[in-house]
Amino acid sequence: FGLRYIRSFSDPVAGLDWLQNNHWDLLLLDLDMPRMDGFELLARLAPNSGQPVIILSALGSQLDRQRGLQLGANDNLCKPLDLSELLLRIRNNLQLGLTFQKLQQERDTLDQKVVERTRELQASFTSLIHTMARAAAFKDTETGNHIIRIGEMAALIACELGQPETWVEDIRLAAPMHDVGKIGIPDMVLNKNGKLTPEERELMKTHARIGFDILRNENNSAM
Repeated sequence: FGLRYIRSFSDPVAGLDWLQNNHWDLLLLDLDMPRMDGFELLARLAPNSGQPVIILSALGSQLDRQRGLQLGANDNLCKPLDLSELLLRIRNNLQLGLTFQKLQQERDTLDQKVVERTRELQASFTSLIHTMARAAAFKDTETGNHIIRIGEMAALIACELGQPETWVEDIRLAAPMHDVGKIGIPDMVLNKNGKLTPEERELMKTHARIGFDILRNENNSAM
C-alpha cells in the first residue's frame, strides 16, 4: 500500500500533542488507553482535524460506534482485527482524505481568487470615483478640496451613527459625488460672477437631478 512515515504512541497525551503540531494523513485510534481514552482524544482533536480517523477497539457496542462517529471518526473496526480488512479500510480512508485535501485546496484557491478580484474591482471603482471628482473639479474650481472634505465628513458622521464599516466606506466614496451633476450645467451659468436670474437659478438646481442620473445604480445602496 506504500505506507510511509508511520508514527505510534503509547501515551495518548504525547500522541495528541504530536497530532496537533504536525501534518498527518490518517489516524488509527484505540479507545481503551490510560490517562486519556480515545473518545477524549478525538473530541480534543476534532476542531483541528480534517483528516480521516479509524477507531480500533474491543468496545463494539452500537452506542460506542455512534459516539466515535459523532466525535469525527470516519470508520470503526472491532478487535480482533483482520489484517486484510484493516489494510483495505486504510486505503479507502487515505483516498477519502486526499480527495478532501484536494477539494479544500481548490476551495482555498477559489476563495483567494474571489478576494483578489473583489480587491481589483474595488480599486477600479475607487479610481472611477476619483476620476469623476477630478472632472467635477475642472468644471467648478471650488469643488476640488471641497469634495474631499465632504467625503471625510460624511464618513465621520456615518461612523458616529454606528453604521457598518462597509457602509461608512461606501458613503466616503459616494459623498464627494454630490456636485458631479454640475458637469451638465452651462459654464455661463455655473461661473457667472453676478447674481443668477430666476431662470438660471432653476437651471442650477437641476444639477442634483443630473448627478443622480449619472450615478444611479440600483445595486449600490450608497448611491
